[in-house]
Amino acid sequence: MSERYFLGAVSGGRFVTEFDSILGDSRIFTYILKGGAGTGKSSLMKKTAEHFGQKYKVIRFHCSSDPNSLDAIVIPEFGAAICDGTSPHVFEPKYPGICQRYIDLGEYWNKSVLDENRDNIIAFSDRNKYLHACAKRCNYAAFEAYSELYSIGKKCLLHEKIEQVTDKLTNQSFVRKTSHAGTLTARRLTALTEYGFMTLEDTLTEYKNIIAVSDAVFAAKCALFDSLCGTAHSYGYDTIFSPDQMLDGQKQHILIPEISTAFVSADVIGENVSVTENIDLSDCYDAEKLEHFSAEVETANLKAEQMSANSAKYLREAKLVHDDLENCYIRAMDHTALDRLTERLINAISD
Repeated sequence: MSERYFLGAVSGGRFVTEFDSILGDSRIFTYILKGGAGTGKSSLMKKTAEHFGQKYKVIRFHCSSDPNSLDAIVIPEFGAAICDGTSPHVFEPKYPGICQRYIDLGEYWNKSVLDENRDNIIAFSDRNKYLHACAKRCNYAAFEAYSELYSIGKKCLLHEKIEQVTDKLTNQSFVRKTSHAGTLTARRLTALTEYGFMTLEDTLTEYKNIIAVSDAVFAAKCALFDSLCGTAHSYGYDTIFSPDQMLDGQKQHILIPEISTAFVSADVIGENVSVTENIDLSDCYDAEKLEHFSAEVETANLKAEQMSANSAKYLREAKLVHDDLENCYIRAMDHTALDRLTERLINAISD
């Protein structure tokens, strides 16, 4: 199965990640890469993933600021992981030397080449930081708007209706396997990127049953997904849930590999996803109550759309500046030494 997720995302103006759970797993040895832009962190992980991916499962974690870049990989068969440990995802070893090790790619810089680009490096770094701060402010404003929609939805929710939908899907999808609960894992499948909201749809290609759920004000879907996730987990299924970047603590997607079933939010998936069933939850609301809030819903929707678009715009601008910054460091890197390091890491993981 091809699994791709985002390492993290900015939610409510702050960066959040679920990767700490992997760092805390004593069965996995993690190499934490340190080094600035253009030091080859993503390239090293891509080469390593390509090597092992020919025969083994590799889980790839992409960067939400640059979806073409990798922030981490995990190779379960070998109990190994590699991650980018630089800001904003600064990771500290839980068990230094035993389960984690730092690798400083700055050792492969040519200092004199960096000094020649000193002024550009400082200017690009400061500009990049400023643009990301702007993106975070817009992200927070969007977060507030989505939260307002969810709050309105909760006020209008018809609990009996959503319970009926929940019972139907539960009976349709699950049978109790065991008295023991399965595993429950958070993996971020969707994030707001420079391209707007992006879902890493490759991960869904192996799922035979994909149920897409539509809900304009989110409360019914959140209640449904919370119940389905809890039931699948308690019935003994290993369950993956994707946190919603714009609704703190809520679930945006649920993946259950064992029964090849995924429950996904319809508003953030594309036409390439082969949906087997569409469910519209609009009937789970009191239409009269919801109409009473129509002006507030319209205002919140407009704000959510505008602020999300503005955040994506700032991320695009930051990416261009980041590319300029990367070029300064790329020119200063000893790429032959970096290739040798990649080979050593592959050998160390294989042993």
